[in-house]
Amino acid sequence: MRIRARPARPYPSPVRKFAGLAGAHALLRPHFDRMANPLLPREHGAYGQLAVPLATGLVLGRFHLPAVFCATAAVAAFLAHEPLLVELGHRGPKAKREHGTAARIMLMRTLAIACLFGAAGFATAPGLALLAGLPAFALGTLVLVLVFRRKERSLLGEVLVSITLAAALVPVALAGGAELPRAIGAFVVFAGGFTLVTASVRGVIARSKRDGSAALAWIAGAAAPLAVLAAYLTTRANVRLGVALGLAPFAAFAVVMAVTRVGPRALTRLGWSLVAASVLASIAVVAGTMGG
Repeated sequence: MRIRARPARPYPSPVRKFAGLAGAHALLRPHFDRMANPLLPREHGAYGQLAVPLATGLVLGRFHLPAVFCATAAVAAFLAHEPLLVELGHRGPKAKREHGTAARIMLMRTLAIACLFGAAGFATAPGLALLAGLPAFALGTLVLVLVFRRKERSLLGEVLVSITLAAALVPVALAGGAELPRAIGAFVVFAGGFTLVTASVRGVIARSKRDGSAALAWIAGAAAPLAVLAAYLTTRANVRLGVALGLAPFAAFAVVMAVTRVGPRALTRLGWSLVAASVLASIAVVAGTMGG
């Protein structure tokens, strides 16, 4: 007696049953294929560097509709990064050959969403939010230049990307009606904190490779608090407390990286510590700038 092997199913049986009508799995298959190879940014740390400042901006802006529009535009622009890299061939010829068409479609869609929601947000927001969006746009343009030149993974590129992601919270907060000093204070916290952490991580990697660029990384890390201090002294007295409290988790993270012999293999686990530090910084800067 011959035993016939059961043909492999394209999906688990509950999904196939949910599909219902015969042939529905053929319609769903392209969707599942896209999920298997998503055109999403691979730098997982960047998700936190965008999400936490945006959430802070939304809280400062009290989740008003213009703030939500601006935040949506920032997320859409962020999601356009990976399709752009694929289209430019920075992910290799195989990725462009296999996902080039999907990358172009996703790139056009994300840019269209960013333009649409950005226009809606700035059209309904106070004029100050539009002015605050210009520096963020200028920083994004500089990042785009580095992307075309394949320099976004350099120390300068990573620091600039971190500052650009943090800058997105300023127009979001102002679009919701937040006061300018509070928005600037929150930006100072995340821009300074992300710069310090980025330089610290680069220093750890360079130290493990016995690379002379470790000194450059640590110098950049030391320069970040000086820039933060200059901005800190220009803020209102009630905002200074929030800035100081918000920078504390990032400073603690950088100190741990400096005094302990952390290896590159531990950086993935430390990524969650960075997310926790970002959340604590967000809570501190919101609570610390409420008074006065």
